[in-house]
Amino acid sequence: MPSSYRYVKDVIQRLLEVIPEDQTLLREKIIEFYDTTIKNVAPRHKYMWNQAPELMNSIYFEELAYILEENSGVIDTDWKRTLVKVFANEE
Repeated sequence: MPSSYRYVKDVIQRLLEVIPEDQTLLREKIIEFYDTTIKNVAPRHKYMWNQAPELMNSIYFEELAYILEENSGVIDTDWKRTLVKVFANEE
């Protein structure tokens, strides 16, 4: 069984490996999320500058889940099933 604690940036990297290149909108949303939120603290998180990294990581996971839910549609292909497994830490 995989380790229970994961950094969202590592999960994003793995998700991008799973998502096909032709899924440009989903890939762009995830990359934009990484670039504007994780690499550089997003303005909406500036007030949380003193929060524990574990708390911020869980907030980032919630936002990433929203992006995946809004942009991946019905789970009807192998890559989408793998995407769910990676996000759920089952692969």
